[in-house]
Amino acid sequence: MRQFSSICVLSLIVLLSLMGPEARASSSDVLRLGERLFFDTSISADGTVSCGSCHMRQHAFSDARSVSVGIRGRSGTRNAPDLLSLGSYTSFFWDGRVSTLEGQVIFPLLNPTEH
Repeated sequence: MRQFSSICVLSLIVLLSLMGPEARASSSDVLRLGERLFFDTSISADGTVSCGSCHMRQHAFSDARSVSVGIRGRSGTRNAPDLLSLGSYTSFFWDGRVSTLEGQVIFPLLNPTEH
């Protein structure tokens, strides 16, 4: 089931990346779906971690820990950066390896610690 959930999320990411930014921003259904997926732990390999587990609302959508913790209690190598003003970013991840938000969303699903 988890693999199926990941495939569904990947398909959604592809679909949303094909939509223009105006269409994504103006659709309340897309915004609600995005919020639901952001906090959905069933997408992770063991059903315990969501994006919101590290990007915590009460900490400006960042992680208060020095190093984020993923599935099975595995420690990552960095903490989760804040997500405020995300739409104005020109690079993503601490090392800037991705230049679009659409490109960024796939990496946590491929990371064995996060997913």
